[in-house]
Amino acid sequence: MASLQARLDDGRKNRLHRQQYQKPASSEDDDHEPVHHVAWSSGASRPAEAGTLPAASGTATNKTLRNKTQADQFLKSGEPRKAIASYSKAISLSVKEQDITSKLVAALYCNRRGEALFDSKSNVATPFTALLDTISIAAAMDGDVQGFDGRTLEVREAGEEAWLGKAAPEVPELDYPPSNLSSSASSLSPVSSGNELAGQVSGNSVSQLAIAPVSKTSAMLATGWKRSSFRSVKEAVDAAEDGDRILLLSGIHNGMGEAVNVGKRLLIEGSGQLGETKLDQRANSPTFRITRTCVIRNIDIDMTGFREAIFISGSGSVQPLVQHCIVRCSGDDAVNICGDAKPTMDNCLLQGKKCGLRAFGACKPRLGKCRLEDCGEQGLKAMDTAKPFLTLCQLKNNAEEGAVVMDSAVATLAQCRLLGNKGPGIDISSRGRVVAHGCTVSHNVGGLWLWDQAQCQAVNSVIEGGSTYAVLADGIADIKLQGSCIKGMIQATERAWEGIDETTNQIVEGLEAVDLPAENGPFKFVPDQFTRKQ
Repeated sequence: MASLQARLDDGRKNRLHRQQYQKPASSEDDDHEPVHHVAWSSGASRPAEAGTLPAASGTATNKTLRNKTQADQFLKSGEPRKAIASYSKAISLSVKEQDITSKLVAALYCNRRGEALFDSKSNVATPFTALLDTISIAAAMDGDVQGFDGRTLEVREAGEEAWLGKAAPEVPELDYPPSNLSSSASSLSPVSSGNELAGQVSGNSVSQLAIAPVSKTSAMLATGWKRSSFRSVKEAVDAAEDGDRILLLSGIHNGMGEAVNVGKRLLIEGSGQLGETKLDQRANSPTFRITRTCVIRNIDIDMTGFREAIFISGSGSVQPLVQHCIVRCSGDDAVNICGDAKPTMDNCLLQGKKCGLRAFGACKPRLGKCRLEDCGEQGLKAMDTAKPFLTLCQLKNNAEEGAVVMDSAVATLAQCRLLGNKGPGIDISSRGRVVAHGCTVSHNVGGLWLWDQAQCQAVNSVIEGGSTYAVLADGIADIKLQGSCIKGMIQATERAWEGIDETTNQIVEGLEAVDLPAENGPFKFVPDQFTRKQ
């Protein structure tokens, strides 16, 4: 750890003793596919019932239909194992289809048939669950609701009660079973144990009322009643099942001081225009802790506390979609992603006391048309071996850097704008790597800065340094600039200069000499490897 000037001095002294450095890999990252950008759509046709093939599937490929037909024949001839295998193959083929409508209806049909068949032959968990997660998220990216064909649960707004840390007001007609139990339950206030006092139902009369304590769930089972209206998001998520849709009614909702654990395939969305449905959370735990493929959209999340607003973790099969949301956190990061999770964030605003998005572990988040603005530290911070992929995003007016990539993280920026940040637009250190295509780095305090063994490949980009260096490459950093415009001074080692092609790049040097910025604010030396990229 050292100050900016000390690091430059050390680099000059030790340059001849550096180990041989490998050239960077191709700019094409096999682990990243193009981000799906979808138009905001709040409604779509419901999928067909299981066991019937929708008419729209006629455009699916012959291979998909052959496997579907073969599976149906196996099912009729009493060969369930072969039928399950054929349905699985049909799903795999249909997911590769170019026609989004055809692939979704065909995949959903085969999934439902295979799932029902498997359940009838075994009591263990169905292997089609992960496949249906994949189908559902692909549909959601296309503005459809295939896979979310369960019940619709609504969450009533808390109104002024939200600011007092309370749930929505109680409505007995909605919160308790109907018939005779409802009239009695309405007079009972909830107790801490979650049990309600109720009697035994006998015909049209209630005997021994308020004697036997039974749970609300027991009362529901006794009457066959299923609750569909709830007082808080957490209450609705806890009661929901895979495939359900949770609708937050317009207004202010309270997070109830606890994390909402989303471990089910759910679609959670707010009503009306963005901003009309707000979720106010005041706690030291995340508002949403996501460990399963799901969809969260059209919600304004306002987090007050010393934890991130959204926390996403899990294996590579965890691929949630956060779409058309505002995520603010006044005490920590807006979003944290870790593990091997592969979430997609589309058309969102991320604003945190610290970072807009902190990606660590081996996660592979994809952001499209998102804004990471007005954060207390960086807009994006990629650590460990994370591989964030940003397309058409804006990292603007952050108190420190626009994007920091450290450790062995790899960030891909496509047509992104990094503007008005108080530190460099892009800062790469350790073995971090950045691939930038068609990006604009302007009006920051520094443009593209590389340290240690960092790598960067920038193509067709504009890089401006502002009051300090446009490009700074120290250590054995490796940089390749092609077809780009560099406005400002370049401070680079001989190795780094080799990667700056003066025949394809336009270099416009400033009229005045520049130097490293003063070591205060975002450039103040803090000897902590976990909070600073230096």
